[in-house]
Formats: sequence, C-alpha cells, structure tokens
Amino acid sequence: MLPQAIALDALLGEMPANVNVAALEPIGRMTDNIELQVTWHTSPTKTFADAQKRETTTAATGAAGISSFVPRVTNLLLGTKFKVIDGYRGSADMVLAVERGEAEGMVQTWPDLKSNNRRLLDQKQLNLV
Repeated sequence: MLPQAIALDALLGEMPANVNVAALEPIGRMTDNIELQVTWHTSPTKTFADAQKRETTTAATGAAGISSFVPRVTNLLLGTKFKVIDGYRGSADMVLAVERGEAEGMVQTWPDLKSNNRRLLDQKQLNLV
C-alpha cells in the first residue's frame, strides 16, 4: 500500500534514502480520493472562472499536504489565484477557519466532505469550485 502523496514526498526529498519511488509498481488503489477546492457560501469565488479572476484565500496544512499542493499546482498550471495559508493542523481546523472567515476556502476530499461535513453541504454553505 502506497501513501497517496508518495510522489510529492519523493519530489520534496522527504523519502528515506533507501526508498526508490520510481522502482515501485502500484497495482491499484483501495479508495478513490477526489480532492475538491471549496469556498464558503459568502465568498465571491463561487466558480473556477472566479478563482482565475480574483485572489482567494484557502486554508491548508502545509507545503507537503494535499490541501496546499492542489491549489498551488492549480495556480501554476491553470491560472487560478489561490493564496494558500499554511499552518492548520488538519481538516477540522481548516473547516473552522473557513467558518470563522480566516480563509475563504479549503481543499477537502469528497469522502471527507460527505461524511464529516455533510451539514455544510446540506445547508449549501460550500461552493464546489
């Protein structure tokens, strides 16, 4: 079983010296994680086109985490203007930051949104960018 971020970890030099990631041959995945950029319902950024036009703050854990990696890569490859605020301890802290207005959005996996943050989806408090 390979961790989801193994390729990123290898690029960042965070793998032990005796692990050659290029030599690994994964045969499949146990789950499909779909990462989604979401914004709070009051954010002017409601669509992908909006994210390409205006700077949008997004809460993240740190440079090596998916919550930071996804918006940074999207900025580089697709011209979005996400301003990543690193330093949150995890998904729950990122949700609180968005609810408090510290950030306009965050990256969450679809399974996490459906299970841990269902009320936000049901109450239409999140925009799926």
